[in-house]
Amino acid sequence: MLLFKPAPAYRVRQSTNTDTPLPPDEPRGENPPDGAIIDYYLAGPGASPVTLEILDSQGHLVRKFSSSDQADQTQGEIAKQLIPLYWIRMPKTLSPDEGMHRWVWDLHYPVPLSTRHEYPISAVLHDTPRYPLGPRALPGQYTVRLTSDRTSRSSVTPGPTRTVVVSVPLAIKIDPRVKTPLLGLQQQFRAQTDLADKMTKTSVALAQARSVRDQLETISAEASGSLKDSVVAFGKKLAAILDTPAATPGAPESAPQETTPRVAKSAEPEATLPKVSSDISTLYAEIDRADAAPTPAQAGVLLAIGRNFSAATRSWEELKSGDLPALNRQLSSAGLPELRLESNPQSMEESSDDEE
Repeated sequence: MLLFKPAPAYRVRQSTNTDTPLPPDEPRGENPPDGAIIDYYLAGPGASPVTLEILDSQGHLVRKFSSSDQADQTQGEIAKQLIPLYWIRMPKTLSPDEGMHRWVWDLHYPVPLSTRHEYPISAVLHDTPRYPLGPRALPGQYTVRLTSDRTSRSSVTPGPTRTVVVSVPLAIKIDPRVKTPLLGLQQQFRAQTDLADKMTKTSVALAQARSVRDQLETISAEASGSLKDSVVAFGKKLAAILDTPAATPGAPESAPQETTPRVAKSAEPEATLPKVSSDISTLYAEIDRADAAPTPAQAGVLLAIGRNFSAATRSWEELKSGDLPALNRQLSSAGLPELRLESNPQSMEESSDDEE
């Protein structure tokens, strides 16, 4: 097994031209892959998945890829997009097969979980990524580590299997046109990392709360007496967390939230899961528009989001750990199905345009 030392990778952004790509029949050249180009060679059949890891200068894991990874979208889901499929960067998987292979790391940390995805109109033919992406890696020294269990060759029978680990250095350099000092990029990275973490947690909470709301709508029709009162009371608390105008289970959510986050005068009226989720997604995208430290206004919104995030998730956790088990006990006693938590944000994805 061989892992070749990659050339330095530059943090150059993809096209930001707000126009669609040229038609497929228009002659054109192709730019080099954006990111770190990693070449490796595997000799002999593999006995386990191949893994490729990116580590920072402190040895902390930045990104991990495996030949056993599952795509985050099925071909059926991709085919439903409202944009031409030749825009899209199709999912790829690390190859465990014998021979020479190339993998491109896009210089981003793992993608946060989100209930909303989109493709930017600044599309690149066959290479337009789905947003949001993970936080952008800082310039510096990294390590690429390739691990695989390889079976030695034999003319008659396979030989013993052994684990092979190979590491090579990787340098990430700043776009030479960018004059932002490293401190500014570090501030941007910390803000992105914080928002990505909150985006994942909020998306999971939203998926769980909405799944409970949908189940509650069915159960409310079968409940009666004191159980009906408990279902209605629970539905009111859930409606407040989901920012629904009606206090009954299954009521539709309020109108779409404004797209520009604002500093809250009071955490309470803003501390709903959909509003917090919307503000997180909007600020995350705004901060990533340029290689620069967050502006004072963005820093202020980040603080407000932190307060509202804490309030909204605390309300949901209290409902989930206290009211939900109590209601489930009543439902079980009445012979009705208990409310289950669906924690897959993809299954609760919000409707949105496919173009930014």
